[in-house]
Amino acid sequence: IYKVEKLSDISLVTKVVMLHDRKSFDLLVRKYQSPIRGFFLRQTLGDAQLSDDLAQDTFVKAYTHLSGFRGTASFSTWLYRIAYRTSLDMLRAIKRAAAYPTPEPLEQDPASAKSCARC
Repeated sequence: IYKVEKLSDISLVTKVVMLHDRKSFDLLVRKYQSPIRGFFLRQTLGDAQLSDDLAQDTFVKAYTHLSGFRGTASFSTWLYRIAYRTSLDMLRAIKRAAAYPTPEPLEQDPASAKSCARC
């Protein structure tokens, strides 16, 4: 079993990309899960459920795009950039939802409901 302290982020990323080693990615998740979740807790004003969801989205995006990690910056910088973009996506979605609220269902007149019993 690998130890997070003994393997650098770059070597873990290399193992995931080259060998499809999911255990190495699991080590990266365990290493950064708390800091990323803390980032989202601050962004969401303490909403733990939303923070967990956003952290999960961040790690899914990171795993999906890991082969695009160039190593010009540290893995943590790359990961936090994904987290930041994920938070922007959330804010855009909230703004969109506020701009286009879901209409409430029209209340049906009880008299017309009775006349439409065959509908």
